[in-house]
Amino acid sequence: MVACFPVILAAQDSPFSALIDRYSGNPGFESSVILPNNTSFEWEKEVDNSSVKEMMKGIEEISVLKYQAEGNRDVSEKFWKNIQKAASDQTYTELMNVNAEDVQVRICMIKGDGGTTKEVALAVNDKDRIILITMNGTMDFSSMFSQENLKGLSEMGAYFMDHKGECDNHD
Repeated sequence: MVACFPVILAAQDSPFSALIDRYSGNPGFESSVILPNNTSFEWEKEVDNSSVKEMMKGIEEISVLKYQAEGNRDVSEKFWKNIQKAASDQTYTELMNVNAEDVQVRICMIKGDGGTTKEVALAVNDKDRIILITMNGTMDFSSMFSQENLKGLSEMGAYFMDHKGECDNHD
């Protein structure tokens, strides 16, 4: 128990992280955690893109929580209300809030020290599901729009179009 305590505290250092912890494992919810530093990408074999790799080093964890409504609107509405409440926390800076006919999207971030970003969160609510994705770490996106990174991102895009073709719509 003592060994797990720091992990529990670290996982709950933001309102969205606490929500992911709270709902993970509940009926109808699917969760995943991706550790980018332990992940290799297909494009790395073909595209030498050290600047994008360097930019991605600051991403320590990507968490995904998905709720499939399947007729239980009460759980769905409560979950979305909790996401709205978390997004409204003064810790976050809202980057985008879209309320369209069949979909709602919120993108928020927590600023870190020295111009870095501590967390980026994307929440999507459509008629069939709710998805919450958080990206945590000490991320420095200041170089994202540098000429070198834009060229590298373009090369990655070209690689995927050559090897994957058009993007499929995945549910």
